[in-house]
Amino acid sequence: MENEKILHLQSFLLHWFAGEGRSFPWRNSSASNYEIILAEILLQRTKAGTVAKYLPLFLKKYPSWEILSEATETDLQHSLFPFGLNNLKAKRLW
Repeated sequence: MENEKILHLQSFLLHWFAGEGRSFPWRNSSASNYEIILAEILLQRTKAGTVAKYLPLFLKKYPSWEILSEATETDLQHSLFPFGLNNLKAKRLW
């Protein structure tokens, strides 16, 4: 019986999302693991619309793990300012 409830809920949520879900760059099949992981970090306590708005700018400045690894924590704090909680997020990324 539990499996039936789970499958019913899963079906309901997928059907709802097909009609009501929002489209974000990190949900595209073309999104790299780097983009998805960045989005996960940036979405912590930040609205998805804000992340969607500023993520392209962040990716332009830091297009790869290698370039991100060359940034200082202070650089990251400045770049993450539009996302809010920039000090905390900079520490996590750094």
